[in-house]
Amino acid sequence: MRECAQAAGKLALNAELGEQLLESICKDIVEVLSLNRCELLLLNSEKNALEIKIEASGDQSVSTKGNVFQLPQRSEFYKLLSCVKPLPLNDLIPIISSGVNFDLEKLVAQNANSRVVALPLAGQQGPLGCLLIYYTEDGRQDSRFNDNLSDFCEVLAQQISSIIEIDICLQALKSKSLTVIPGIDKTDRSKTEVEGQNAFSKQLAWERWMRQIVCRVHSSLDRDSVLQSVVDNLGRALGVSRCMVVRTESVTSPIVTHEYSEPDFSPLGLGRTGQFPARIAGHFKTRVKAITDISAERPNLQISDEELEWFLDNGFVSIAGAPISHHGAIYGVVVAIACGAPRKWLPNELDMLEVAAAETAIAVENSQSFMQVKDQLFNMNLLGNLTQQLTNTLEMASRTSRPEGVEDKLRTEGGGPPLSFRELEVLKLIASGYANREIAQRLFLTESTVELHASRIRKKLKLKSRTALVKYACDNDLV
Repeated sequence: MRECAQAAGKLALNAELGEQLLESICKDIVEVLSLNRCELLLLNSEKNALEIKIEASGDQSVSTKGNVFQLPQRSEFYKLLSCVKPLPLNDLIPIISSGVNFDLEKLVAQNANSRVVALPLAGQQGPLGCLLIYYTEDGRQDSRFNDNLSDFCEVLAQQISSIIEIDICLQALKSKSLTVIPGIDKTDRSKTEVEGQNAFSKQLAWERWMRQIVCRVHSSLDRDSVLQSVVDNLGRALGVSRCMVVRTESVTSPIVTHEYSEPDFSPLGLGRTGQFPARIAGHFKTRVKAITDISAERPNLQISDEELEWFLDNGFVSIAGAPISHHGAIYGVVVAIACGAPRKWLPNELDMLEVAAAETAIAVENSQSFMQVKDQLFNMNLLGNLTQQLTNTLEMASRTSRPEGVEDKLRTEGGGPPLSFRELEVLKLIASGYANREIAQRLFLTESTVELHASRIRKKLKLKSRTALVKYACDNDLV
């Protein structure tokens, strides 16, 4: 089963699509699972039929590729395929073929020495077909199709279904791009096909970058790490020269706090940007926006000569930015800058910039909440230490400044050990009828400390109960 799991992982990571890949998969299944035969049947909804598209065999048996089997949508087998569970056909044939022209019964009959299991292939829109595997019964595999093999086959069917769905999408895209249009020759149609495939690949790449950026910004609770992570990943994903986080608390002089630059431009971190033009930063404080050419769009941007000169001196030509804001709180803006020639920002790039800025705002908010909790815990610990030090100081001061006559009351009968000043305070409050919790609140102690003092008092006075303590205090005028 470990080899089977490795094979499933191999299928999931394989990026090549088409009939050649599916044929390779079926051969791997036969080899890894030691099967007699493996066939991939795809559903043709227009013809209500299953067709054998791919086959792999462990022996030199007669090829069945291309055979078509009728499968009405109201048939029992079609309903079972929709349940996406492995189906042992040898046991189900008598049930699902009754009253229905079910051609697969002949295929099973031709392989009388093998057990046949159908692994349903299901997509988002419904059944795609099934994968038939043939195996010989032995001690390893019984007629019940053991649970381990069943679980693996379900995972295997899901992987194959995903590959078939992607292949169907690409075929649909290809057929759409190859639609015959008057005036367009084969060369133009091929160019359109390539452009469609490139667009599909770019979309997958953007989604992969977006997942990586979101994971990176939420992987730390340190504010600086979050902000540096977003500019580094956005800079590489968008392929820009610079990417910056600009703090906009100061209206007149926004400050760049974190920056990414191309490795060739500043390998040692030299030439980092300090301040940022306020008017340009203000354009990105409310929504995502792109500027293709700063010089050409200067009248609309209403920037000054000094600000334009600043951009030209740094070689900045195009810029896009988005606000880092969440629940009305603005933490700044993130801007991506292209140097050299004007750049037309794509909608997907602006979407990536907007989502990254929004996720960064949430991560920054989480980091601030974490720091607040951390500060509160530190302050509570510091306050506890100061309280303990103050209590110790007061006790030492009280011992050195006791009024006359108190020593006599602190001295126990029979010359026993004297009560401390704190123990005398606890004894007086006990005699006054206060509970341990109330005594703790009055003396700024814990209940366990009050109970410890009461225990020591009873031991010094050789008394056994709280009532005896009250009587002793009354007899000695301590109340």
